[in-house]
Amino acid sequence: MNIQKDNRIFEMGEEGVWTYFNFYCRCISNYDRDITFIYFTDTAAKNAYIDKPPFVYISWKELSKLIWEEGKGFDKKYKLNMVEVLPNKRFRVNPVMLFLAEIKY
Repeated sequence: MNIQKDNRIFEMGEEGVWTYFNFYCRCISNYDRDITFIYFTDTAAKNAYIDKPPFVYISWKELSKLIWEEGKGFDKKYKLNMVEVLPNKRFRVNPVMLFLAEIKY
């Protein structure tokens, strides 16, 4: 899908040994404007599934509310997995960590 950079709300990529899921969102006060989840790239190949994993799935609205309430304590209270849909009706589960950077004025 080709979407102009100014209109994107999500980006996935790799930086060194980490893969990241970046949500362009100005919804968490005291932190930078992006909400980023990261995982160690080498673990991804081990986490492929044929069927949709039986997790409790939540909406973006629910997730952003939890992040707002917990901030940097999010990972201590919750275990979050990003589930990627792969070709041929397969799925990859990535246990992720929240990465928030505080704004220094």
